[in-house]
Amino acid sequence: MVNVDTGFDENGGCGSVGSIIRDYSGGVLAAAHSFVPHLVDAPMAEAYALQEELMLAQHIGCNRLIIQSDYMDVIQIMKDRDFSTNSAAAIDDDCNII
Repeated sequence: MVNVDTGFDENGGCGSVGSIIRDYSGGVLAAAHSFVPHLVDAPMAEAYALQEELMLAQHIGCNRLIIQSDYMDVIQIMKDRDFSTNSAAAIDDDCNII
């Protein structure tokens, strides 16, 4: 199970992302966080968080994931493998590739 969350500072145009990967029993397999210095808006922060999480999962060899996020637009784009026209379009495309 993957838990992803972000923080976005609208005035500063920056944010932070955090993620945790857990196994079937709830044990932590990996966790990561990072500061993102340049963000346009909250959807871009959420997409960046998902991208970071997918890369972490790939790095530790996870290939079957259940993703939990509080931003449904990002999850729906990934589920439908749909084209995005928001500020995070390039990140969304990267997430689909990962």
